[in-house]
Amino acid sequence: MAAPRDIRLGDVMASLREDHRNFAVLLELVTEEATAARRGRDPDFELLSDIMHYMSGYSDAIHHPAENRVYELLARSQAENALGLGRVEVDHRDLTEMTREFRNLCDAGKSGAALRREQFVDAAVAYVERLGEHIAWEEQELFPRADQLVRDSVEIAVVAANDPVFGPAPEAAFDRLLSRLREETDWR
Repeated sequence: MAAPRDIRLGDVMASLREDHRNFAVLLELVTEEATAARRGRDPDFELLSDIMHYMSGYSDAIHHPAENRVYELLARSQAENALGLGRVEVDHRDLTEMTREFRNLCDAGKSGAALRREQFVDAAVAYVERLGEHIAWEEQELFPRADQLVRDSVEIAVVAANDPVFGPAPEAAFDRLLSRLREETDWR
């Protein structure tokens, strides 16, 4: 993994917001698969596995650490900016575990393991709801606080990495996911 480098806070915030928009597109695909499964169609576990490998690889390794750096800066800036930040560590830890569990479920389905349809639907809905709530909380409560610091041209050390799906050089491992994104969403 690349070493952290100093990046302007405004650029980091723009990148985090773009990540959230991209995550929303992926959560929409997970929701579509859960809805189809609820109606009796077999989920596309190859697609879901790709999504969840991206979420665990990029979100947990790049996105959440960048957010954590922003929140550390917030905590050091002013006492009122630190309010509620204790929840972030718990949320990120819980989301990492939930992502891992749902990824494992999707991988099992992809490999042909017998899964109860309700088990998949319940896990998909819970994952989408939990991550969606977390993103909304950050966007409404935490990101505006960070925006107040942007005007000071603060720089923070974060790992800058190519997004393997939404970045300028998508990885071939995600070709199936990229194809589905182009077919069924307004992405690119």
